[in-house]
Amino acid sequence: MVKSAIGRLVQRVELKEVMIIPAVAIVLYLTTGDVFTSVIGPVVVTLVFLAFATVDTTNNDIRYVQLGIFAIGIAGGAVMFISTDIPAWFGGLVALVSLWWAGTTLVNLFQGD
Repeated sequence: MVKSAIGRLVQRVELKEVMIIPAVAIVLYLTTGDVFTSVIGPVVVTLVFLAFATVDTTNNDIRYVQLGIFAIGIAGGAVMFISTDIPAWFGGLVALVSLWWAGTTLVNLFQGD
């Protein structure tokens, strides 16, 4: 059972998902100028993608995982907003986008979509 779930997960990963990781690193480095941020960012994106892909391949409700990730995005954006090492606009943007996505996910859950 575990082997078949891992096989489905590997089949779900496409080239476009793999290519987004260096793109995130480049955007983060150009935005912040910080090597640590440009390394940790793609790691976070990879973990988020793997969480979504795992839930998708096991046929569970992905909206609960989305809510957790968006809550972390809101908190992370707030931390980035007050950080002196990262531009405040970047953290604010992350928090606002995460808040928007969390709100739409909550609406979908309450409406039963």
